[in-house]
Amino acid sequence: MLPQTSPTSNPAELLDAALKFAARRWSIIPTIGKRAAGLWKPFQDRPADGRTLRRMFARKGITGLAVILGSASGGLACRDYDDADAYRRWAAAHPDLAATLPTVKTSRGYHVYFAGPDGFHDLEYGEYRGDAGHYCLLPPSAHPNGPIYTWRIPLPDGELPVLDPVRAGLLTLTQADSSKLKHPSRSSKDKLTHTQAPPKQTQSYTLHVSDGSIDDVIRATLPNGPGQRNRRLFDLARRLKSVMPDATMDSLEVIVRAWHTRALAIITTKEWLITWIDFRTAWAKVKRPIGATMAEIVTAAKGQTPTNADAIGKLTSLCRSLQEHHGAGRVWPLACRMAGSKIGVGHDTAARIIKMLCSEGTIELVTPAGPKGSKRAAEYRFLGGMS
Repeated sequence: MLPQTSPTSNPAELLDAALKFAARRWSIIPTIGKRAAGLWKPFQDRPADGRTLRRMFARKGITGLAVILGSASGGLACRDYDDADAYRRWAAAHPDLAATLPTVKTSRGYHVYFAGPDGFHDLEYGEYRGDAGHYCLLPPSAHPNGPIYTWRIPLPDGELPVLDPVRAGLLTLTQADSSKLKHPSRSSKDKLTHTQAPPKQTQSYTLHVSDGSIDDVIRATLPNGPGQRNRRLFDLARRLKSVMPDATMDSLEVIVRAWHTRALAIITTKEWLITWIDFRTAWAKVKRPIGATMAEIVTAAKGQTPTNADAIGKLTSLCRSLQEHHGAGRVWPLACRMAGSKIGVGHDTAARIIKMLCSEGTIELVTPAGPKGSKRAAEYRFLGGMS
């Protein structure tokens, strides 16, 4: 957790805070007043590393630091309330969120931080900022009028929650449906953003993932290095099957967009369309959610087995259910003793049936079992078609 700020900002304190924010993979830049201290466009795509931050914050006259929002900082979003009363009305209507979401006290109002959909909206009492074309001052920056930005509610030790800003009351449906991103008002005295280029025509996506279980799924499946995107997308699909098995593509898209935004700093294939195609391919292959127990797999197999089926039919259904659980084309382990116990025959009989199913082409032996005494079971793939 970041330390509380002192009454005045100083270069050493600013750099220390910048490095802590950067450890969250946030894209941080120094500021003089409310404006970036130099070019900041390069950091809209990739955060500055520690060495670069030390060089930038060594410049004379630095009075603050800012975070570039949206994809530059893993999907970071901010609801800027430039009217304190507007913030208090929201907080009264959403006390649980107001008590937990990281919140900064500004000179006139509040900044509320969370992970949210990409976009920018100029609102009646502030702004919704969630794209890399905008940034916000962070504590312990000094406002030109004198006050120091401070945390009213500190950042958590871990990831910020992924929120649907509409459901959270931070953005109305009419505002969320707007497809044009607007420039922030230049006349406002307390705007903490600055744009270097006209905003893009971008569609805003409402993120219906306020349920903590969805946020857990996203965090659990984020890659931690290059080359993991496809594998982690398959994991994302399997986990989502466990919490929302009947999800529509529309609801899945906003979740995968949140995953993609937070993974952008790590993955090398950055195009959204490729990730969306790969996820939909994975979703179609997953027939059983991640985390299903063997008992659940056996129950599913029994549901596919005719009541008058013999041991061969029962074991065939079990193999089909194992394949559905693990996903199309993937291998799964099965020991003869385990198979026999699940269909009510001895392990020798189960071994004969498995050998027969391999001979008939119903299943394929991919990896033989380990040597005698080994606990490594043989691995198979079901070839007989899935119901």
